[in-house]
Amino acid sequence: MKTQWNACAYANDGNVYAIDMAGDCYKVNPATGDTLKLGPTGFVPKYISAAAVDKNTGRMFWTLCPEDEEAYLCEINLSTGAATKLCKFDHKDYMVGIFIPFK
Repeated sequence: MKTQWNACAYANDGNVYAIDMAGDCYKVNPATGDTLKLGPTGFVPKYISAAAVDKNTGRMFWTLCPEDEEAYLCEINLSTGAATKLCKFDHKDYMVGIFIPFK
């Protein structure tokens, strides 16, 4: 990737999924560094944020703080890169680290 990463997470399939500061989602092979652009998330982040993959379900979550400085929790489609807003954080809470425990 030639742009700064906004967030990334290691997934069950052995790849890293990264979102850049332009709001595009990539699949990254950690062994070779090869990248594949999956597509736009539909949102452009303003600040560095966080992402995590639920190891139990394979779902990827991303915290987003766009230009309007509102804050959201989104789910990333790992096939298309598209983000779906799941909730808005109260008080414009800005998250830079998230973790999902697994069994």
